[in-house]
Amino acid sequence: MRRTVLLIAIVVTVALTGCTTVYIPLPPRQVVTPEPVEAAPESRATPGIADCLDEMNGLDSDWTSLVPCTAPHLYDVVGIGEWPGMAEAIAQSDPGTVFSTIVAADSGELVDRYFSWADDFCSTALREAVGWSGPEIGNSFNALWVMPVGPWAVDRSLASRAAFVAGEHRTLCSLGWLESTREPAELTVRDVFSPDYPVEMRDCWIYGDDDTIEFSWCDEPHTDQTILSFDARAAFGIDFVKPMDQLSDADWQTASGVCDGLVSEVALGFDRSTMYAWASIFDDSPEWEALDRYPPIDGARYFMSCLVSRNDNGLMRGDVMTGAVDLLGGAPGRESA
Repeated sequence: MRRTVLLIAIVVTVALTGCTTVYIPLPPRQVVTPEPVEAAPESRATPGIADCLDEMNGLDSDWTSLVPCTAPHLYDVVGIGEWPGMAEAIAQSDPGTVFSTIVAADSGELVDRYFSWADDFCSTALREAVGWSGPEIGNSFNALWVMPVGPWAVDRSLASRAAFVAGEHRTLCSLGWLESTREPAELTVRDVFSPDYPVEMRDCWIYGDDDTIEFSWCDEPHTDQTILSFDARAAFGIDFVKPMDQLSDADWQTASGVCDGLVSEVALGFDRSTMYAWASIFDDSPEWEALDRYPPIDGARYFMSCLVSRNDNGLMRGDVMTGAVDLLGGAPGRESA
């Protein structure tokens, strides 16, 4: 049974939001897009939901870099709101100090409280943008912090320091794309699960017989496709969270059962007669690796990935998310699920 896997891929480092360096296991591949024909949006002070941005201000998204969403862009804005504790924090200090403290992301009560809210607010906004929120798909997607997987990361950014000091204290939530790929023209975050979404933008892999997994483009033969991730602590409680090598067979079966239920809700091509869903933790997960040295932290997120494979561990080509997938012959030699 597959569990923890050794990732063999070029790791692209993308700095988003001045808070975290996000490691996305996807080698660069330029997406060819036509020249944009739509005029740039009318200049205004702040972007809004469904706007698109194409520049970075240091490690943050540049709020002034509005571009048409029909053009390649780095950010799709999915939410904007103010931390409920912001006014109190500023009253106890001053806007410049609060801004510097949050952007530096050092440890401390203010930073912990702000990012706890921002993580929840922005991840919920992303799920709402892609239709993964609310009773129509099951409220469990919010409760388990289910997130779609792809060449992106959730970006949380404040306005510029000058704008913040002048009174703009809201947080902008965006889907941040890899600069080497950008979002294709004429598609936005709201189209990531449509049949028109480029299959080369999905996360697919070749699983080896030595518990290694190597990146593969989804439009080429592969054994596995990553569909989503969820928070194991939210799903099973803090007692479940332990060093990866201490997770039992029963733990992995329980996690894979959750993957089966979640994947079946969103992946149109997931067919249990030919495929199975399984849980994994990639070996570059810092939260899980830290468990070798420290106990689990209440409030931290311990994400497990949900992948889809064929029951016979054979090759496939295409996109399980949209159902456009072909089952091929020739399986790498490895243990059956």
